[in-house]
Order: sequence, then C-alpha cells, then structure tokens
Amino acid sequence: MIVRTDGVILKAMDFRESSRILTVYTRDFGKQSLLAKGVRGAKSRLAGVTGPLNYVGLVYYRKEQRELQLLSQCDLVRPWRSLTDSLEAMAAAMAICELLNLVVQGEEKHPALFDLLVRSLDAVNDATNNAVNAFYLFEVRLLDLLGFRPELGLCTKCGKRLAGEEGQTLALDVRHGGVSCGECARSGHGGEVLSPGALGVLRRFQEISDIGAACRIMLSPPLRSEVGTVLRRYMQCHVDGLRALKSEAVFSALL
Repeated sequence: MIVRTDGVILKAMDFRESSRILTVYTRDFGKQSLLAKGVRGAKSRLAGVTGPLNYVGLVYYRKEQRELQLLSQCDLVRPWRSLTDSLEAMAAAMAICELLNLVVQGEEKHPALFDLLVRSLDAVNDATNNAVNAFYLFEVRLLDLLGFRPELGLCTKCGKRLAGEEGQTLALDVRHGGVSCGECARSGHGGEVLSPGALGVLRRFQEISDIGAACRIMLSPPLRSEVGTVLRRYMQCHVDGLRALKSEAVFSALL
C-alpha cells in the first residue's frame, strides 16, 4: 500500500554504499523505519532532505507486518535552518528527537504528540536564547500526554498545599508522582531535596501553552541544571528502560 504522510526524521543511519535507514515519527502512522535507497549517491538530491531534524512529506510503500518500509519520495515541508546555528539549539533539538525515539515504541498514531514535536522544534529554531528550555517544556508536555503529569501543587503524602516560598524545604517524590512538603520529607516520606525555585519553574512550564515563551525565561545555570535533573529522574522513573540521553553530555558542558 502506498501512503502519504508528514513526518520528522528522528535518526538516520547510513546503510550499505549509498542508502540510509531513517527513523521517522509520522503524523498518521506513528514511528516508522524507512529504507531510503540510493540517497547518498552522487546524483541524489535527497541527501540533505533525508538527514535528522528535517520536517518532511513522505511517500512510501507500507506493509503491515514489515519492519522496514521502502521510501519512494521525500520533500522538505518546513526548513529548520537555525537548528544548527548554535551548540545549544542543536543539542536541544537532538535531545527532543532522541527522547521521543526512546519513549515511543510502536506505530500507534498520536497526532497530539506529533504536533508537540513540531511545535517544540519550531520553538528551538526560532529561539535566540535559552533553547534548552524548549526541551524542558517538551518533557513536561510529554509527561502529560503519557499520563504521568506530576502533582506540583499539593504534597503527595499529606495533601498540604505547597507554597514554594524561599527557604521552604521540599522533596522530589518521583515514586508517588510529585513533591513532598518539608514535614513529610523530614519524616522519611519524601525523596531528594527540591528547591522552591525549581518547583516554581516546573509549575510555570505546566501552565505555558506557547513553547516559544519558555525560551524567553531566564534561568541561572544551577537552576537550569536542577530542572533538567528533576525532569530526567521523573521521566526515567515512569518510563520503563529509559536510558540516559547522549545529548546529556552536551547539556552538561553547556550548563
């Protein structure tokens, strides 16, 4: 069956002398593996189009029980020319694609997740600063779509409202899906220490609808590092087998 759909290329791997195997997250068929024959040849005009971080229109031959589908046509839908302008932007875009590739295992259609992916990469492409914030917001929204939204307003143990005031003791409680107040944390029911500043940033990210707006939030390097660590530990706790991202090494150097 010949199908047409839009997709974002998450990963590309050279195959044999002139071909590539593409991992693509599509709007209509979820994650797909596509064989792009001859695209690395001297006369091919698809070498650049079939690389990672491209938003493309696809035509391919799809067979239900076949793991590797055969690509017929690939056209650029939207150029993200600024994704490689800075190390931070490139790292953020790669981290978004890498995380999605690790989290999504099947071919189930999920238009909301596809739209989140595209809007997140749009935000990174348009960001003049703080591109990493788009990745953090992508993680927050991804947790929502996966059904693991953390509770950031009430203590996961006693239900007390978390004021998030400076100097207040808080603890990240990943197992119970949120944050513990100081009293519960001191009594041994909490997890790792969480600063009121990080709680405030996470709450703000849960409220933001415009991903580009997240890139206008200025965070100190220690706070950015804490927010990134909190999100990763929370994600790893709730998504089975999620390994560390290769992009994390780049973020560590930047932060």
